[in-house]
Amino acid sequence: MKDEVIKSKNKFLKAVDRIMWVVFLMISMISVTSSQSDILNKEDIPPQEINNLLQGRTYTPTYRHIKGTQYLTDNWKVGSVLYMDRLYEDIPIWYDTYNDELILLDWQGYGYGYIKIVKQHIQEFSFDGRKFVNPIYGDYSQYGLGDNFLELMIDDQISYLIKRDTDLREIDNKYDFVRKDKKLIIKDGVAHEINKKKALLKVVGPVYKKQVSTYIKKDINRMSKATELEWSQVILYYNDLLQQNRIN
Repeated sequence: MKDEVIKSKNKFLKAVDRIMWVVFLMISMISVTSSQSDILNKEDIPPQEINNLLQGRTYTPTYRHIKGTQYLTDNWKVGSVLYMDRLYEDIPIWYDTYNDELILLDWQGYGYGYIKIVKQHIQEFSFDGRKFVNPIYGDYSQYGLGDNFLELMIDDQISYLIKRDTDLREIDNKYDFVRKDKKLIIKDGVAHEINKKKALLKVVGPVYKKQVSTYIKKDINRMSKATELEWSQVILYYNDLLQQNRIN
């Protein structure tokens, strides 16, 4: 009887812990602060017709009591969005990688604050020279890449994309946002994950494996510590090898 009481008490405490965690998240999901939106000078962004973009729901969460950030960039960016075959340029956007949502700042004062642009209608978006595609559209829809936005790093015979993602990690009742980006290349109509050198060389195959390995040892050294620029350089080198082979 005593054991049953103890088990019931433990179950109750665990249930309370879960409820408290949910309440904690709800409290933490507060509006993005005005200091973040004020970084943009709204007067410098041209007014325009954005009725279609306003179809999305109001966006609220920023998780204040969790270490790290769910956003790809520190602040809002002025970029462009291809939405239902219409290109909207020079609009303030922010990419939430935890929820995989593109957020629009209502800089024209309609009273919406922050808006989640309807994801399934976004074909692509860009800012700071970076391009993101929705793989349910266009050339990438044939590869079964899911519906998460992907950053297009290289568009060539071998395409290179990165899925920008963030996970919520718990350690000792403390919560951190942790980046868990996934690198992908597309070869011969198939998408391959290449987060490690071994996976990359396997996709490269026996014909070019030695040359790519030599390039890495000479110019990159350790792929485990390689920057995104260095990863791109390796993929570009591989594309060059393929191009030379076609010419010869």
